[in-house]
Amino acid sequence: MTVSTEIDHNDYTGNGVTTVFPYNFRIFRKEDLTVTVIDNSGVSTTLVLDTDYTVSGAGGYNGGSITKSSPLPDGWKISVARILPLTQETDLRNQGTFFPEVHEDAFDKLTMLLQQIRTSFSLALRKPSTVADWYDALNNYIRNLKDPRDPQDAATKNYVDSSVGKTLRVPEDIPELSDAASRANKILATDNMGNFMFVPPQSGSAADVLVELAKPTGPNLIGSPVGTTLMNYLATSTLVDPRMPPFNYKSTDSIATRTASLQAAFDYCNANKTGLMLAQFYDVNSITLIGHTDYSIFGSGGIIARGTGTAAVEMKNCRNINWMKGVSINNAGSFSYGLKVWGDSTTGTSLMSIGLVMVGFPVAFRFGDVTYPDALCSEITVHHGYTYNCRRVYEAYGSQTVINFDHYQLLGQAPTSVGSNTMGIGDQWGAVVHINGGECISATDSLNQGFRSFPINSPGYEHAYGSVYITGAAVECAGLWYLAYNPDAVSAPSAGSGAFVMVGCHGFAGFSGLNIQVADAFTGKINIDKSCKFHRTTAKGTSLVVASGGAYPTCDISDQAFDANFPKGFQKFNGTCVPMFEYRCLGVASNLNNQQFVAGNQADMHFISVDTSGLADNGVMLEFYNKTTGVFTVPKGGLKDVRVQVQVYSGLVHSGSTIMAMSGGAPFAYLDASAIWITGTMHLGNLVEGFQFTLRLQNGGATWTSLASNNDYFALYARR
Repeated sequence: MTVSTEIDHNDYTGNGVTTVFPYNFRIFRKEDLTVTVIDNSGVSTTLVLDTDYTVSGAGGYNGGSITKSSPLPDGWKISVARILPLTQETDLRNQGTFFPEVHEDAFDKLTMLLQQIRTSFSLALRKPSTVADWYDALNNYIRNLKDPRDPQDAATKNYVDSSVGKTLRVPEDIPELSDAASRANKILATDNMGNFMFVPPQSGSAADVLVELAKPTGPNLIGSPVGTTLMNYLATSTLVDPRMPPFNYKSTDSIATRTASLQAAFDYCNANKTGLMLAQFYDVNSITLIGHTDYSIFGSGGIIARGTGTAAVEMKNCRNINWMKGVSINNAGSFSYGLKVWGDSTTGTSLMSIGLVMVGFPVAFRFGDVTYPDALCSEITVHHGYTYNCRRVYEAYGSQTVINFDHYQLLGQAPTSVGSNTMGIGDQWGAVVHINGGECISATDSLNQGFRSFPINSPGYEHAYGSVYITGAAVECAGLWYLAYNPDAVSAPSAGSGAFVMVGCHGFAGFSGLNIQVADAFTGKINIDKSCKFHRTTAKGTSLVVASGGAYPTCDISDQAFDANFPKGFQKFNGTCVPMFEYRCLGVASNLNNQQFVAGNQADMHFISVDTSGLADNGVMLEFYNKTTGVFTVPKGGLKDVRVQVQVYSGLVHSGSTIMAMSGGAPFAYLDASAIWITGTMHLGNLVEGFQFTLRLQNGGATWTSLASNNDYFALYARR
């Protein structure tokens, strides 16, 4: 057969009843049809074969029909079009059999493809002829057009509506207005025909005053708080605006020129000791301040830092620079730090007040530099701002680095697109950081490490661990609160250095793991005061603090700081912690296990078991009691007001018998042991760590053998 018609699609309009729609052209397979409907809102939808419709007549020569699964709604339009794949699947071989129908089908498909292409071209926006200089939309809508940008761009209805809505309109045509020179310093009025004109304002009227104030000389007519005109006040103002001469910052300049303008403004303020006003955001590369002193930065804008480098703003050997609250530094480049403040061995850096908002940095603040571990970097207060989208808030490095955060929002959480460093609040290498009020929040990931302390390799001072003191702040960390270890293998970290202290803090502590971990010879203090209030919704199955690797932290952690879902007493500690505590029983050793005491002789008493029935955390100190030798060794941190309560059943009276507390072969405390039931308490005083003692019975009567009973015991009481 031939392709005897140019038709390759049929279009219909729905009436809400019809479901069958013919097509008057040949198709090879039912998949060659594409059926599209357009609703009354102009939304086009391609129907799904064998779901939304079925096809009859495929493979024939005279067309066929499609049957919809539901009637086409009234007014909707439907197109039944032949859309063939752009392939040639007829395989003709040399000396093969000649089948005319095969050849004709191949030619027919080529013709159909040409028709398909013609139909596609007919849908395009076209010129009516090759000599025309315009395109004919044939009375159709043009949709999804972008709003204009350049002068000759086509305008959309939305753009025109929004533009016209902002104009002053009248229903009639009006004459052209006068030129700018004729309009200057006049007000708009209308004549008796309603046409617009410009007239001078009446002298002394409100309009006259406004016109005069709008002139370049207007500020000369306005007073100021200091008694001069506003013009004179502005001319002598002490605040520098980088947009004004001689700096002339313009957003249309290149980034190199913009950076040079802003840098020049900072340098001018340093040279003239005058304030800088950042009333907008300045889009620049990094800014460097070296040796700047004695001026302030004001404003509600800030810096958008582009490019790459160590820090968006770097301050070296600066003193008495005040970043007033409201100014921000934003990372639009690839910087490790937002603000780096440091000094070298010459003068160092001090007396800073920083009220910045920091946005989008791996670490918002860096204080100190690894090259100068003993340089001064102190008396620096960060206040009344916040960090946003920063993975860590600060790093503080140096033996002479002391930083204070005052009512600052320390938010340490950001996606990996900001950086690959561990999320958390802050790190300190030998530095001391005070946080007063505000918030310490790093609550998005259980791998977060809130605060980390490391010893510093100081050539001139001690190898101290860093310390952080938090007062009156909200503290919430999804992971560790505090981690102290020695990743740089600093030799001999200083004894007693390092601290993690919270007073008057509160927050949710839902982390299921350990809250505080210390290692690598950390012997500083961990203090959570009873004025703190922390809560969680489920029982915590792990201790709060673990110490290992030669770490012996002094731990003063109040049970009152935690709700009932936290461990209490000595259960808060694991490893080699040195807990502080009020006067209490530390453990009970019992059962002399048939030990014999020979008449006239002395023998150390050997209690073989620990009674845990009386205390939920009993026995934590009795790990220092040797049941074989009966020797008790005072643990790290020592013990104060030590008392030993003894109860032993001897079976009969043994006149002249005594129980003695022995150390180094000499008694230093005594208890009468003559009665059948030997009971009483010995006061041993304050005992230093490493001190050893035993309980020795001097038998002044007949030989006797103890029972194998827990009724025989000694209980250890002390405080620290």
